[in-house]
Amino acid sequence: MRLLCLALFFAASAAAAQPVPVEFGLLDLDGDGFVTIAEAAGNADVVTRFDRADRNRDGRLSATEFVRLQKLKVRVAKTRRERVRTTLARDARAAERDEATETAASAAAGGTR
Repeated sequence: MRLLCLALFFAASAAAAQPVPVEFGLLDLDGDGFVTIAEAAGNADVVTRFDRADRNRDGRLSATEFVRLQKLKVRVAKTRRERVRTTLARDARAAERDEATETAASAAAGGTR
């Protein structure tokens, strides 16, 4: 009787578990039930989110962690060089607008610059 109860319990818990995504099965090349960073190397979305999804930091994603991975947003961090270029371009556009405004004001006043 105890064995029957255990079997029913495990069957019910397995049925309640989330289904394994097809993509997870495709990435799990060795069939061990986990996806490593090496197995995910061809999928940029998985690679960029891998560390954030690996909750237990064991270097592999379980099916549960993989489902969580699909819900994570990708963080796009700009490099320092990109931030500097953006700031310089914005400042240059502002300076051009200021110069055009001053030139227009001077011309309206009848003066020359």
